[in-house]
Amino acid sequence: YGRGLWSSSLAGACPADESTGNFASLPGNSVLQASNSIVSSQVFNSGYGQTLEMQAGGFVQFNPGFEAMNGTVVTASIGSCSNVARPVADYTDGVLVLDTKSLTPGAVAKQTSVPMSMQLHPNPVYDQLTIQVTDLPEGSLSLQIADLSGRSVMEIQGDHEMKEGSYRIPLSVSTLPAGTYLVKVVSENGIATKPFVKL
Repeated sequence: YGRGLWSSSLAGACPADESTGNFASLPGNSVLQASNSIVSSQVFNSGYGQTLEMQAGGFVQFNPGFEAMNGTVVTASIGSCSNVARPVADYTDGVLVLDTKSLTPGAVAKQTSVPMSMQLHPNPVYDQLTIQVTDLPEGSLSLQIADLSGRSVMEIQGDHEMKEGSYRIPLSVSTLPAGTYLVKVVSENGIATKPFVKL
């Protein structure tokens, strides 16, 4: 600029594998690239204006715990580093939860909208967790508690059809070791996932 002088370190080689968990925080507009794979199990909820682009040569994998919400836009694509690649999936509905998926070249991830919403009280919790689900559609319902590795530690399968509406579900978690867990509610037309801390 003018008579100013700029200098910059040379960019290093693209990493073979990358994870969003390697970063304490990601700026509002972030691009991650890897020659082989990118994995994510984080919640991105900064809202409208936050974008995260992930591009890998082999696959992009969303593990349990991944969630894009409040208008955050997450784009996954398959391609070589620094090349513009065809998007495999764009998640822009503002509230999106995915089960574990691997996106491979040519594959298209199914977008899942989640009309129902879920709140957890109290969080952190000592013994009894209340799961409040609103806008639940009519149909079957199952509930799962998983640790951060995705291993199921508790599962409840509904024995009867649920009526459309809102529900408060008390759940004893006193036997769980201290740590962070994920509550996953699966209904006829969607999945809602939220983390909680067991003290």
